Amino acid sequence: MKVEPIAWDLAKSVAEKTISYSHAALPEAELESLQSEFNEIGKKAEKIVKKETGLKPSGKAVCQVVTRASWVEANISSLRNLMSLGQGKAKRSQLFGKALNPATSAAAGIELGLMLAWLSTKVLGQYDMAIGAAQAGDTVYFVAENILAVEDEYKFDKGQFRLWVAIHELTHRSQFRGVAWMNNYFEDLIKRSMSLATLTLDDLLAGLRRSIAALATGNNPLAEHGLVGLFVSGEHMDALRQAQALMSVVEGHSDVIMDRAAGENIKDAKLFSDTLHARRQAGSGPAKFIRQMTGMEAKAAQYKKGEEFIYHIESVGGQKVMDKIWDSPTALPTIEEIAQPDLWVNRVLGK
Repeated sequence: MKVEPIAWDLAKSVAEKTISYSHAALPEAELESLQSEFNEIGKKAEKIVKKETGLKPSGKAVCQVVTRASWVEANISSLRNLMSLGQGKAKRSQLFGKALNPATSAAAGIELGLMLAWLSTKVLGQYDMAIGAAQAGDTVYFVAENILAVEDEYKFDKGQFRLWVAIHELTHRSQFRGVAWMNNYFEDLIKRSMSLATLTLDDLLAGLRRSIAALATGNNPLAEHGLVGLFVSGEHMDALRQAQALMSVVEGHSDVIMDRAAGENIKDAKLFSDTLHARRQAGSGPAKFIRQMTGMEAKAAQYKKGEEFIYHIESVGGQKVMDKIWDSPTALPTIEEIAQPDLWVNRVLGK
């Protein structure tokens, strides 16, 4: 019997039980009402994003309201497809060859289920491309319980807040469906990143030694790349840094577009942004550790730098300069250029 690295069904079961234990299910009628509303909000957001970005993605966006449990199920499916991209290399891995068995698979399933259950309480919206699937998906998810909970806790205007969330996620869709080379480039990055499956036990031990050395000098080894950064170097790190640079710039671009679109359409946009930022920063000690371990803490800092990068290059020459990042993969900024935007300006614009 084939043993997979993660017991997927167990992960799903653990996540669903954890969610149902701590949160009551939403009535079906409320979900249907929210779905109907997001169908209309999605159309409005799509028009706003096209106007602000100039990008024209093919087809129509599918806006799907999901529960926390169904969000987990969708992400397990996507993660399973991603893992399949690296299965060939995993079979040749010393680490997997020695360690993979039903017990480790079950342990990984339990850990993944618990992690996804926690994440399912944080996500408001998510654009899912379903990389690695037989048929690429093109769905924007909105997690019902989380949107309703935030609206209730902070007394947000529902129409404005939902449009604000939708603009952010549909901007991601415009980036990946409106830039001709983006999908193939991103999938190639994913495949290169999946070569992490070839890590050996020596690689992991070396990573642990680097982490201990970092702690001894007062540095946090989780701060920059999360848990995966503890164990990668060389070619693996290059792929990881390229992926991080891409996500920084698309998130930064999305935030800029959201802010710009909000100026005309959502008067409470700054309130939403400031409130949710403060909410993340006020997380408990255990929550902060989980954010660091999963790389979420590092991502938040990178996305902020991505936003600052977009604003800086736009200040150099307007939106035409900003749009140059979509010319080709070589026009994308590196991590170093995101931190020092003038390096990108000199390289791409020759200034």
